[in-house]
Amino acid sequence: MCTFRPHVHGISRTSAGFVHIRLPRTQDHGALRPGAGRYPGDVLRSRSLLPAPGRTGTRIQTRLQLAQRIAGITAVVILSTGLAACSPTVSLEPGPEATATACADVIVRLPDTLDGADKRETNAQGTAAWGDPSSVLLVCGVTQRAPTTDRCIAIGDGASEVDWVEDDSKAPVYSYISYNRAPAVEVTIDSTKSSGTDVLTDLSDVVSILALDHPCVGAEDAELVPSTPAP
Repeated sequence: MCTFRPHVHGISRTSAGFVHIRLPRTQDHGALRPGAGRYPGDVLRSRSLLPAPGRTGTRIQTRLQLAQRIAGITAVVILSTGLAACSPTVSLEPGPEATATACADVIVRLPDTLDGADKRETNAQGTAAWGDPSSVLLVCGVTQRAPTTDRCIAIGDGASEVDWVEDDSKAPVYSYISYNRAPAVEVTIDSTKSSGTDVLTDLSDVVSILALDHPCVGAEDAELVPSTPAP
């Protein structure tokens, strides 16, 4: 038990580092002073912020430094967790030719931003995604489109021009597959979030590095095939 020498007022220190304070009694027993006990003359027992005699402040300083380090580490962990939660990996299915060297050449050249949407991580080779939630998806190495009467759009200028076959069956989400490029690239665009023209223009600059067999042709340029063989 901690002991102290009684007197009217003063301070005594115990070996445990506690300070005992006896406040002087006053005539007005109903008044409370800031920092005083409930009644005048109460003994206040508090932990000293100063090292006890024979000790140094090293222990106090070490504890403070440790607390600061723990607080810093905790803040970093919380920040990292928050960032991870905001941008989860996008799950996509790779194309049949996703491992082609040409697909790797396309992926490394893709822009970090498309129509204001930032590029995100995906879980499949030969794929890419932009926006959170995703507004643009790209898959390299998909199955080539056979000749079709579906709408074909030429995007780009000169050597960077790429023909894209449009699929509007899920509008306002549109799908485009590069035509007669090896390997084929499929781009899916949510038109409520991104401009299809702007996105395809930027991506055509990259996809144009793929080998071209022949471009789309209009109806007036197509060769007519007779319905019955000539005799």
